[in-house]
Amino acid sequence: MLLKKMKEYVTPDDIFDSVCDITVEYLQNHFIEGVVLDLDNTLVPRSEDVPSLQCLSWVEDLKSAGIRLCIATNNSNKNRVIKVSNYLDIPAVCRMYKPLPYLMRKVLADLIRLPAEKVLMVGDQHFSDIIGGNLVGMRTVYIAPLEFEAMYFRKLLLDMDKNLYEFFQE
Repeated sequence: MLLKKMKEYVTPDDIFDSVCDITVEYLQNHFIEGVVLDLDNTLVPRSEDVPSLQCLSWVEDLKSAGIRLCIATNNSNKNRVIKVSNYLDIPAVCRMYKPLPYLMRKVLADLIRLPAEKVLMVGDQHFSDIIGGNLVGMRTVYIAPLEFEAMYFRKLLLDMDKNLYEFFQE
């Protein structure tokens, strides 16, 4: 029973190679009106400060379709978060402490202003992004990280993340 419940929380609804592969049509087909985006290795590689032009174009396409967007990151580097937020012209919240649900509910209420079932959480980590979105009832999408993690501790967490995901796929 416990493993079944854990599987529900760690399993995304869909998997994409890149955030830019999530189309307006996909969002409309799933009745999604808002998207909460992780920052590091989802929108922009951890080693860079500015998203790609492809990412900028994708954000503009979603905004043109009336999709509400927000960045929700565990990153504590406020200057970096603000720089990306300003570049993409979407609101952002740092120090989210994902997967804890309190701040995610606040983002839904104050920034996205939609019920959780109409919002998609997109991220590259199961332990923070996917579990965090699932805990509050959002649809979740896992995407492949944009770059290899060089820091040992982060790499260890990502390896654990990958192993857990593979375990639940069996």
